[in-house]
Amino acid sequence: MQLLTFAVRGRWYVVDAARVQEVQRLESYTEVPAVHPAVVGLMNLRGQIVTLLDIGRLLTRAGDADGYRECVIFKRPDEDGDLLAITVDATGEVCQLAGDSWRELPEGMMKEEVQWLEAVVDIKGRICPVLAVERLFAGLP
Repeated sequence: MQLLTFAVRGRWYVVDAARVQEVQRLESYTEVPAVHPAVVGLMNLRGQIVTLLDIGRLLTRAGDADGYRECVIFKRPDEDGDLLAITVDATGEVCQLAGDSWRELPEGMMKEEVQWLEAVVDIKGRICPVLAVERLFAGLP
């Protein structure tokens, strides 16, 4: 399995690279009033409307979305083909996951954070939480 690494407010996370449609600079989006605080707004991706989430807010990471420079865009794996994007500080590299790197989430993590994560993995000596993309689509605020 290949994983894409990305940073959110000073912490590194990973996501299954097969779920990523593309990574791009965060240039423009339209704010939407009266929505969940994690929804930054909507963006236009070649004519398709994409919901843009501040993943840091969902993961209860302190800070503000204003410093984000990139977004990672995911495609729903069904016939709808809906798109969803998350704001990130930076993307890292695509890494090959070693078979013994996958671990259960450690005890003591905040409930608000755990609901969006699948596990943790060891990537080159760094323990990184794995973002559960399916849960983002299912629980879209």
